[in-house]
Amino acid sequence: LICFYFSRFIDQLRFFIFGLSFFIFGLFSFFSSHKKFNQKNYVGSTYIKTLFLPMIELDLHLVLNENVFNILIMTEDKKKEIQSATFERLLKHLDERKDVQNIDLMNLANFCRNCLSRWYREEAEKKGISISDPEAREHVYGMPYPEWKEKYQK
Repeated sequence: LICFYFSRFIDQLRFFIFGLSFFIFGLFSFFSSHKKFNQKNYVGSTYIKTLFLPMIELDLHLVLNENVFNILIMTEDKKKEIQSATFERLLKHLDERKDVQNIDLMNLANFCRNCLSRWYREEAEKKGISISDPEAREHVYGMPYPEWKEKYQK
């Protein structure tokens, strides 16, 4: 919860600094383009430009490091949520590619749908949840394994 509020504060601070620097830079550009200002205060305008360089650098630093900051504040729950979504996406992809046989997966990637179902069952057992092999296979295959085998295995 603290990380959430801190990240919101950093986001608001970043946008405030970014907006403020462009506002000030815009005012400076407007006045520096005026003839009288340029003729009388050329040295001063160069000095003002050097004041803006650190502010622009800070803006770029904050914008570029936003992804790094988001990675640092990733909670364990978010990590598990992302991993779960990735696993479900992999299962969906394999379900859409029934033409890819388990033996092909095993030869190319050294794992297959059966391996995924076994890993699923083993991880459930580590959490104290008992899942049978047919139940785990049904989760991975999207249907009972004998039915999938009859329909799609070549």
